[in-house]
Amino acid sequence: MAEDISAFLKKNVEDVIKVKEVNIKRFNKPFKIKSLTEDEVTNLRKIATVKTVNRRTGQTTTSTDDDRFSSLIVAKSVVYPDLDNAELQTDYGTPGDPEKLLGKMLRPGEYNKLAEAVMEASDLGESTDDLVEKTKN
Repeated sequence: MAEDISAFLKKNVEDVIKVKEVNIKRFNKPFKIKSLTEDEVTNLRKIATVKTVNRRTGQTTTSTDDDRFSSLIVAKSVVYPDLDNAELQTDYGTPGDPEKLLGKMLRPGEYNKLAEAVMEASDLGESTDDLVEKTKN
């Protein structure tokens, strides 16, 4: 006899995407972040993966650029302000680079606060450093 799987059907599961506000004192409005799905995190990991070819042996190795991976996760999670907004990017001198925009907008402690909220919203349950370490392994 098959077990009842109704508890796992999409209609019976809490919405995958969570939206949360993160207040950063220097800004008049809160940042809004969304949780990421495993599929999105996997795609970001692929973007941050670098292939290198050893010229002597011809072997190809892959490694994850941990800093890029972390910044991609944080930037992808930010819903407001729109990090793809050309006016905002131009104002901070980072045209076409939403990850760099966050780095210019925020102080280190503010960035860490935002990153921790992103990890929590996506149920990663880990700090950015833990996530990077997990990615390395």
